[in-house]
Amino acid sequence: MNVDSFHSSRRMFWILDSRLIVAPVGTKQTHIEFAREQGLLGDLKADVFMAKHTRGFYLAIVNPPVVHFYTRDFDFDDSTIKVVKKVLPELAKTLQMPKATQVFLGPKDSVINGRKYVVNKLGVVGCIVKK
Repeated sequence: MNVDSFHSSRRMFWILDSRLIVAPVGTKQTHIEFAREQGLLGDLKADVFMAKHTRGFYLAIVNPPVVHFYTRDFDFDDSTIKVVKKVLPELAKTLQMPKATQVFLGPKDSVINGRKYVVNKLGVVGCIVKK
């Protein structure tokens, strides 16, 4: 899957202070381009904004579907996990994620532009989201 087809097939989202913002279907922009267009950055520089807020994407065209969460430069920490667990029920409902959707921390690919990233599987939506 090339970058253009990936960007147009994924559902990008931002989590701003527990508020979920999901991009429309087919959005080809990067996260920061979308945030700028939506006026989300305010007075913050892009790198500060990305360090402060969790973002990610849902990819339904793979089997099983996947959702990825990260902050900063595709990183994550304990606070990212807390945000994921808090917002995943709403995100799963909004995007109609199957229970088998795999939940990851980190980017889709472990190597991007020659840099190696950590990608951890947190579990599946059905086990993380309890009724």
